[in-house]
Amino acid sequence: MKKIDTSKWKDFTASDIFDIIKGKRLRSIDRTEGNTPYIGALNHDNGLYQRIGQKPIFKANSITVNYNGDIGQAYYQDEDFWATDDVNVWYFKKENHHEFNKYIALFICPIIKAQGRAYGFTDKWKLDDMQKCQLRLPATADGSPDWSYMEQYMQEMIERATRKLAVLRERERVPKHSVICDHWKEFQIKDLFRIKNAHSILRTSVIEDSGKTPYLTASKENNSVGSYVSYDLSQKDEGNCIFIGGKTSVVTFQKEDFFSNDSHNLCLYCKDGKGRDDLVQLFMCSVIQKTLSTKYKWADSVSKEKIINDSILLPATRNGTPDWAYMKQFMQNMTNKSMRRLSILKDLERTYQCIK
Repeated sequence: MKKIDTSKWKDFTASDIFDIIKGKRLRSIDRTEGNTPYIGALNHDNGLYQRIGQKPIFKANSITVNYNGDIGQAYYQDEDFWATDDVNVWYFKKENHHEFNKYIALFICPIIKAQGRAYGFTDKWKLDDMQKCQLRLPATADGSPDWSYMEQYMQEMIERATRKLAVLRERERVPKHSVICDHWKEFQIKDLFRIKNAHSILRTSVIEDSGKTPYLTASKENNSVGSYVSYDLSQKDEGNCIFIGGKTSVVTFQKEDFFSNDSHNLCLYCKDGKGRDDLVQLFMCSVIQKTLSTKYKWADSVSKEKIINDSILLPATRNGTPDWAYMKQFMQNMTNKSMRRLSILKDLERTYQCIK
């Protein structure tokens, strides 16, 4: 995304552009349920704490700014509302000779937030300081704020984000096709893999973030990596394998060598070199996970002795061997599709960072 040229921007005092009014306290015991937005000093949901039965005391088409709590958070309000006394309300002055709207507000909100970073919990962003703060804004040739530029810029940003979202939604509507398993075959795990018990290292024996080697747990989070540690190298397990959490039956692919916790974990090393391709192992992880999830539970966890008698279904060639090429291509297609979606999401995130 092209960086904004701010070389010709100018500083403007907040009180010259906005009338800033302090919010009003409303005790929780006095609040009733209703439809009026009650805006608090939050950092999410546009500052909406709840909806109350009291009548609004502030008008829409304004900005709320936290003076307390998450200091400096600024939100555009498009409904009449009530704001707590931890929030100050910014009204656009008529002297600006321009109609205020959400696009201008969304442009200014992150600039206000940046000014709020100078204040902390013990040093609130008091009303006087807020009125005196300097907002660096685009300026016209005569030195006044360039409201038209701000409005147009945010309109373009939102239109761009809307188009990206539409692409994602359209892709979500594409029917999902089941994998055809007509040419799949049952293979025994012991015939496909060399099965090994992982080393068992107590969490209390390692120091978190003490090294660069993954310390694996039976968790499904973060590809089972609990931390990165330094430990006795003789207790390290070889990577490029399928890792199974013994207590949870969580199945992951581990590219790098690793240390393992004490959850009675297993390592599966494919005997066929073609089966040790990264994408192929990711394919098999899904199949093994699906197979184990219907058989093993916490009270009856998987083990080396049990899994050697298990079998899984895999795509097979005409001569009855695992179809490694099909598995690799399938996962490559899935990866490409996911990367395209991730690219759109990253672009949306960059857009959001500019407008929030």
